Amino acid sequence: MTHFSEHISKATEKDRVCQLESQLLRQLRFRDFSDREERIADSHYQTFQWILDSNKSQTGRWNDFVEWLKSEDHVYWIAGKPGSGISTLMKFICNDTRTHNLLRLWSAKLPLVIARFYFWNSGSDFQMSQLGFLRSILIDALTQRPQLMSKVFPDRWRHSSMLGEDLHPWSLLELRKAFDVLVKQANRSIKLCLFIDGLDEMDGDHGALVSMIKDAASRPNVKVCVGSRPWPVFEEGFSKEPGLMLRNLTYPDIARFTTEKLNSSPGFQRLKIREPQFSTNLIADISTKSDGVFLWVALVVKSLLAGLTNCDRVSDLQRRLHETPGDLEELYENMFSSIDSFYAKHASHYFQIARAARGSLTALGLSFADEEDDNLAVTALCIPISQEESRSRYATIKRRLNGCCKGFLEISASQPVSVIDEPSFKVAYLHRTARDFLESQEITQRILRMSNDDFNPRTSLLRSSILILKTW
Repeated sequence: MTHFSEHISKATEKDRVCQLESQLLRQLRFRDFSDREERIADSHYQTFQWILDSNKSQTGRWNDFVEWLKSEDHVYWIAGKPGSGISTLMKFICNDTRTHNLLRLWSAKLPLVIARFYFWNSGSDFQMSQLGFLRSILIDALTQRPQLMSKVFPDRWRHSSMLGEDLHPWSLLELRKAFDVLVKQANRSIKLCLFIDGLDEMDGDHGALVSMIKDAASRPNVKVCVGSRPWPVFEEGFSKEPGLMLRNLTYPDIARFTTEKLNSSPGFQRLKIREPQFSTNLIADISTKSDGVFLWVALVVKSLLAGLTNCDRVSDLQRRLHETPGDLEELYENMFSSIDSFYAKHASHYFQIARAARGSLTALGLSFADEEDDNLAVTALCIPISQEESRSRYATIKRRLNGCCKGFLEISASQPVSVIDEPSFKVAYLHRTARDFLESQEITQRILRMSNDDFNPRTSLLRSSILILKTW
């Protein structure tokens, strides 16, 4: 009987501990926890394979990433120009089984813990802050090793054990202490590998972030792979570490991407039959002019595909490419200047609303914010919106965005369509560089002049929030 009681007691204690671990993990999570990674485009077929291919030699151009994963080296820095595909590469690395297998060779007999974070200054406050970074890393790590929870958060663990759930908000100091404890645990019980993308997109002191990363990486059982623009603060912090400059390595990937996209066009297939040499030269010219910037290539190929749909002649296609600025900033200027004057006021309103929403705007929310009837939020009845109306609003606002904003704003899924409905898709900037362009002082003034009225985006967002509540 005593043995049975002890067994029941141990089982009860185990259940209690599991409940506490789950409770603290739930408290750590925030709404946009996985949103950024899910929004990053998957790598195009067969691109970036070279970074995990141990048979490909790039002597003198980059430090072998495969060897770094297996070695005792602590930091690897992936640097690149805006739009060059660092985030896509980082996502590819994180999700490829070869990465995990190679890291296990490094971790040997100790448990391997992998955590990741993608800073994103076009998203919510959490997605661009040190607070969000620390919470995300701790969530990832403690989900894999929940038994560390009582060590990482001793005060919350004690409070929750004795008095129930601790509802105090997470402070930066508490999270920083927790992160330090997690890193110290790598000295004893685990091996920890962190992947941190978009350091330049953090809203805060970049020097302090570099110091925190280097301090963590100084521990014997910690590795950190970071991605950023080659700003001086990161050059100073990481230039002596193993790494690579992305623009030096992506010419074959860009040529492959361009070839596949153009080959999908019946017009390009016809062009290859008539002008085979021009077709080959066109792909080479795009790849060379891109200077390693994938985003520039995507925009140029989109323009060429539109021309092929219109049966452009060879001279027309040559002119399209020749007249496309090689600099991304100049390309954005061309796109912005091409906004139809008839839709300029609408475009201005959409840009202002997106900026004010700070990454939290959904397609349905923008549809409500775009309502012409200023009194609708007051007069509308509290009735759940039908799926038919919701889908209709989604289709309408998507077409309006495409027609007015020249691709600067787009509606994309942060999760698979099977998980969330289309009207819940987020409205986002084409790219971080597009946001930077639109929010520059000069372009901001031009956007306000386009509106030429007393439009207040926060009032529109307030009406939108009321309508969402009324139709929930």
